[in-house]
Amino acid sequence: SHSMRLHRVKWVSQILKRENRVTDASLLASQERVVGFFASAGPIHVDGDTATGTWYQQEFLHGKDGGQRSVTGRYQDDYIKQDGRWYFKRRVYEVLNSETKD
Repeated sequence: SHSMRLHRVKWVSQILKRENRVTDASLLASQERVVGFFASAGPIHVDGDTATGTWYQQEFLHGKDGGQRSVTGRYQDDYIKQDGRWYFKRRVYEVLNSETKD
């Protein structure tokens, strides 16, 4: 439905903004910098004021030592709607693949 697609677009925007902040903060303590970050929404199921979603992401990182790494992962999310806004209730991240090049 149109409203479902609209919610999905809003979630994509909100989650990507949040992910970039989380990634940037974690990099401050890291020896790597992100040179590419991609996220893709899988299925999002809405049931009233709760929802679940699956997200896939891939990061490309360059180390200060010249090494390169790519990481592919999946987020399994639970969302809750309060006062007209959607929030994360729970987020579980799983690394699906990690490859390093020297």
